[in-house]
Amino acid sequence: MYRASMRLTALSKLITVMALSLAVGTASLLHGDVASAAVGDPARNHNNYGFNNAENSAWWMCNYAAGTAYGARGAIWFAKSGASYYTQNVVVADGQNSVPVQIAGSVYACMYGFPGPTYAINIAPRGSNGWRLTGLSSTSLYRGRLPSPAPYYYSSQGNTLAATLNVTGLATNNATSPAQETITIDLYRCMSSNGTSVSGSCYAQPVEVTVIRTPPAPKYTNSAVSNAYVNGSSSVAAADAVVYPGDTVLWRHNLTTTQTAGLFSSRSIDYTYACQIAGVAGSDRQNNPAGSAYTFSSSGTTTVNPPGSGECYGPYTIRNEDVGSTFCHRLEYAPKDQTGGSGASPWSCVRVMARGGLTAILETAPSDGSTVADASTYNVHFRVSNNTQPTIDANVEYSAWVWYEKSAADRTFDPAAGDDRYFNTSSTGSPFGAGTAPAVLVQGGGLPQEITTSIAVLDMQKGGRVCATWRISTFVPGVQVTNPGWLTSCVLVGKSPAVQIWGNDARVGSQLNGSGITSGILGRLSTRLDGASVQTVDNVGHGLWNTGVDASGNKIKITYNATSGENNNVPTTTINDPHWSISKVMRPNGSTTVDYTGSGSNYPNGPATCQKSYDGSSLTNMNTSTPGRVLLESSPGYINPSSPAMYRAGQFVSTRPEVTGGYNFPGALSSSQHPNIEIHYPYGRVSDTAAWIGQNLYGLDYSSSACKDPAMGLAENPQANIYVYTLNTPFTIDSNVDLSTAELSFKGGVDNFVKIYVNGMQLAASDGSLDWKAPGFSSGSSFQGTYKHDPTQPIPFAYTNNTIEIHIQSAGTHTALLIDELKIKAQKLVGTTKTYGSWGEYSMYAPGAIRSIASASGLAAGSASDQQQAWSQLTHANVTIPYGSFAPASQMGVIPNIGGYLSRPGLKGVNIIPSGAVTIDNAFVNANQLMKRSTVIQATGTVTITATNMTYDTSSDDKNMNQLVIVAPDINIQAGVGRVDAWLIAPNGTINTCSNGPGQLTINDCNQPLQVNGALTASHVLLRRTAGADKTTPGGAAETLNLRGDAYIWSRRLSELNGTWTTRAITELPPRY
Repeated sequence: MYRASMRLTALSKLITVMALSLAVGTASLLHGDVASAAVGDPARNHNNYGFNNAENSAWWMCNYAAGTAYGARGAIWFAKSGASYYTQNVVVADGQNSVPVQIAGSVYACMYGFPGPTYAINIAPRGSNGWRLTGLSSTSLYRGRLPSPAPYYYSSQGNTLAATLNVTGLATNNATSPAQETITIDLYRCMSSNGTSVSGSCYAQPVEVTVIRTPPAPKYTNSAVSNAYVNGSSSVAAADAVVYPGDTVLWRHNLTTTQTAGLFSSRSIDYTYACQIAGVAGSDRQNNPAGSAYTFSSSGTTTVNPPGSGECYGPYTIRNEDVGSTFCHRLEYAPKDQTGGSGASPWSCVRVMARGGLTAILETAPSDGSTVADASTYNVHFRVSNNTQPTIDANVEYSAWVWYEKSAADRTFDPAAGDDRYFNTSSTGSPFGAGTAPAVLVQGGGLPQEITTSIAVLDMQKGGRVCATWRISTFVPGVQVTNPGWLTSCVLVGKSPAVQIWGNDARVGSQLNGSGITSGILGRLSTRLDGASVQTVDNVGHGLWNTGVDASGNKIKITYNATSGENNNVPTTTINDPHWSISKVMRPNGSTTVDYTGSGSNYPNGPATCQKSYDGSSLTNMNTSTPGRVLLESSPGYINPSSPAMYRAGQFVSTRPEVTGGYNFPGALSSSQHPNIEIHYPYGRVSDTAAWIGQNLYGLDYSSSACKDPAMGLAENPQANIYVYTLNTPFTIDSNVDLSTAELSFKGGVDNFVKIYVNGMQLAASDGSLDWKAPGFSSGSSFQGTYKHDPTQPIPFAYTNNTIEIHIQSAGTHTALLIDELKIKAQKLVGTTKTYGSWGEYSMYAPGAIRSIASASGLAAGSASDQQQAWSQLTHANVTIPYGSFAPASQMGVIPNIGGYLSRPGLKGVNIIPSGAVTIDNAFVNANQLMKRSTVIQATGTVTITATNMTYDTSSDDKNMNQLVIVAPDINIQAGVGRVDAWLIAPNGTINTCSNGPGQLTINDCNQPLQVNGALTASHVLLRRTAGADKTTPGGAAETLNLRGDAYIWSRRLSELNGTWTTRAITELPPRY
């Protein structure tokens, strides 16, 4: 029973040991000789199980290992210093590299083991990891006492040795949980029963050491990301994304916690939403919705969004009034990490821009890429179109240049050194677009507004190309420039060289064989101002009207006869001005809202549109446009009987409350107060060509107790109503004036204060100010003012569709306007316009069209007309095309075969020189006496003319008249040749008048005039001279083709010399034929 019981116990121990061995690792086994007998210590001995894995391993060796059942088996283990005796692992902290350890052991007695004390002596570390164990406190270890009887018992608790264990690099995978690593250290020892002498085996025993490294202190970071989503898109909007009114923006916030070290433990993060709107109404504001807290049970991300809707909450739809603002959202949270603190996501912002924007416009006449004649007019208009939606008036900075390019370099917005910048204006500060300098205000609405203008007469001598360039910028929030770069337009300043054909017709389309080629004659015209100069011209505006005149411009005069009484009478004639209206009544802040706040003469907000207009029979509310009413005038002599012609205007009526509103001006008089008539009729400034107009034919503003005019009874009041007098129809300005110089000349009277606007922009008075002006209305007032462009604003004038508003601020309870002269004056180029171009002395014939070339010497001295019929008297046409199309090409006839005739054998009267390709230079001329006798050069190759002395000797005898005829496939004339006295015959080839000039000519190439005295026949004629056609010689010819009389005389004589007379028929005639 005992052994069976022990076996069962051993089996259970085996199962336990195996389980522990899998969980913890195998302990070292100590083989030793049988120890000597000793008295047991039952209180500390144990036999039911081992206290650690090393002891269980010793038990297993006794019971199951071969050859070990009769002795005692020792155990040894490591633990961290201070641990309980049987602890069998070493626990170290994160980052710890060495640790104090204790070495302990025990012995298990096998079947015949003896009681008594047990030791391990001569202890020393060995093996590959032996270096890790240092500083052993002793080489002898007491491992306790075996009891008596000893078999199947463990020794009691013994002593420990102190040492230091190096744990560098062990169990380092401990970032978020404990890490464990087991190593083996070979420990040399000998079995001893007394602690000094060896009583058993000595060897190095592998001892497993399990190192458990604890995780570091918990570390984590919290973070957040805020993103904007536009119009339901699933894609995150870019940083500083641009949005427009009508777009919907939704912000989402992601809150994230990330464990970076240690064990995760549940944590709560507080958060709140931050919302900032910058640029609204010129200031910033911040509106933070309430936040909450979120508890994380593990690392991860959650999305938190503010509830509700609005600019700082849920989806928000951008409004027109948001333009120029920047909406920014972020998420703020705490803690930031395990140390506390707080953090926030980067701001997620969208910028609200107006749709459309400012567009720079550069218009030149002629247009970009054109070639213009020397002394032509070059107009440059720098305009800006503001098509922002919603409409936003925007300040614009600009820089504009116009210059001559003297070099052949490509266009550049910055003129090269040496170029002539003749126009340079700028409103910019530094840096460009920073808003540091005054800028011009461009009103919204899309109508192009003139910023500045340059008009000049081009001078080819200053440069071969003229360029204009400019760019604009704005610092107005929410407004963009659609084309922010430089706009450049260039024109070539060139010539339209003319050819003149003297002494013969011009005929094209015929060939030697009689077959025709459909062709025409095409020239080039140049139109210029001869004697042009810049002058200031009056009356360049059209559609401007005086006040109080009818459709024919005649004054509308409304008076009463003194005998019937003038006070309170109503005229029977129409008193509405057909040209002027009062479009609105407004407050100084621009509002037309009826607001009765305030008292007495101080109405800071209103009223305005409660005003009434009176036409003699009824009152009309002025919240919409009302006609200008022609004011009453006194009868002649009513004011002063001794001056029968004297009259005044603007009668005050104080006894008609239904007209005046019952709140009467203290100075208004009834007819019984007739002696003070100058107040009764206040406007002594009258005109025979215009009448005063106002809202009330009596000249009095409406002022009831419920609708007081703030200026009532006061000489002036800055809170007074403003009445906007508007010209009903647009006016125009001549298209050939410089709009930047345009001024509005205004003559008349105003009661009381006036400002003038053209196309919505205020004009500056003649003194340059923009203040209210008081022209006056007394009989001694002779106001005549000039209103002009405010240089801080765009040019207000346009060539068409101009509007004009005259703002009048009331004082003394009445406003009125008299204009008896209104005109526009401006600078423009003045001169005689003439058309120049090529011309022939006689007829023009062609099977095709003939254009831009005159016949019958039509352009010899220029023409006042640019219409071809004025200078085409001998341009023949037999079909429907107005000029040219003399006949079909096949019916144009045969051109004379001059070369063939002159090459006949035996031809008399000429010297024939056959040749191949030949250069006719001065030496050749002299050697062959070309100018001293009649010569025909018959060349089979190209003839090149370089001679500068090809001039016939003069003679008055037809027998001594000589001619030179050059017959060749092609004939080239070089640039240095100015005159060629010769017939040039190349019927199937080309005649080139400047064969050595470059392909692209300038004014410095081929600029010597050429005159050819003789007949000319060719398939192609390249007229390449560039002389003439400039500002000093606009009608000068580059080439003159002159078939002089001596050619006719010589050819007749040559024909007679080589001809024969043959009688073909005889006809008898009566005596008196």
